[in-house]
Amino acid sequence: MLKRIFFIFIIIFINLAVIFVIGEVYARVKHGGTLEMKAREASYRRADFELHHSFIPGAKGRSVTEEWNVPYEINSHGLRDREYSPEKREGVYRILALGDSFTEGYGVEAGDAFIKLLEKKLNLAGGGYEVINCGIASYSPLLEYLFLKEKGLGLDPDMVVLFYDFGDLKDDLEYERTTFFGPGGVPLRCVPLKRVRAFSDNPVERFLVRHSRFYLYLENRINKLLYKLRKIGFDQYVKDNISGREHKLSGEGEKIEVSRFIAFSETDGDRVKKLWKINEKYLDLIYGMLRERGIAFVLVSYPNAVEVDGEAWSRGREEYGFVAGRVYPEPAVVDIMREYAEKRDIPLVNLYGYFRGNRTPGLFFDFDGHFTKKGHRVMAEGLFEELRSIL
Repeated sequence: MLKRIFFIFIIIFINLAVIFVIGEVYARVKHGGTLEMKAREASYRRADFELHHSFIPGAKGRSVTEEWNVPYEINSHGLRDREYSPEKREGVYRILALGDSFTEGYGVEAGDAFIKLLEKKLNLAGGGYEVINCGIASYSPLLEYLFLKEKGLGLDPDMVVLFYDFGDLKDDLEYERTTFFGPGGVPLRCVPLKRVRAFSDNPVERFLVRHSRFYLYLENRINKLLYKLRKIGFDQYVKDNISGREHKLSGEGEKIEVSRFIAFSETDGDRVKKLWKINEKYLDLIYGMLRERGIAFVLVSYPNAVEVDGEAWSRGREEYGFVAGRVYPEPAVVDIMREYAEKRDIPLVNLYGYFRGNRTPGLFFDFDGHFTKKGHRVMAEGLFEELRSIL
């Protein structure tokens, strides 16, 4: 009997090993590039059950695509920047920069990101400034509010500058679906939607993420399935403690799916206005939290590649429905943002003109669409000119 059980076990083990080897070969041949990038990012990014996702404090890694190969070093605060003490030195004016992958410096080295270039310009012009890069890919006002509450205010800023990306219209809608809210609709935490994550703290999973592309392939497929099912890994916690809330834009029980570039594709503007109202809630929470503490708040808008040049982002734009060679007008959400800022007396810096008036080619990566080093320099120059009067 024992021999029979042992024999069955061996057969099962061999079959699983064969399946794993075949799967590994398939994943590396068919999806190798994408999975390799996910594996590398897992060395310095993680799921975060307070902030949805974040950097791993003290981590190192590399971001590698066909367009760049740059190092990532994360400080003890979980930021892509040098170390900063929570206490400011005497005479230092400290600015926190909130934003997504554009602010993070996706595709360039940390020192070439516009945040650090701005810091150099401010200090060369006189005075003591620290401009801390708090940008994290895919962050939007909801997560930026949670970040400020949990971490940012602990760095004792004198000013917070929030870089609004047009993709924030979609992102806040998505993050609301897995956010736990307290009294008055104030967000308490935002959890990852997916049960299985590439960015895990589990040592066994982290080993598999780094060395097995088949595991990453399965993880991605399971994530997609769970996303469709609208499941989260805190079902019992929600039942016992906090009720999650899913935002609905129109119709009884109707959930809408929106493009990341809805700011450019929406013709009547109605859905954009409704999506902006979601952003507005969290911008108001940030504004109120900073005003109570006497911390200055500045909003910044910057252009997408399709607004700057018909040839910019030429290899990537068509994948998202943009017409090759066409220069798109500044989206209407900028006017909505301007009206919002004026009503609250919040300084608004719009860097559109600095890009439209710049004839330097290659400000955006041709396939990816983020700023190149040249684009970051234009951002830094515009910010320096605009912030000087505010400071």
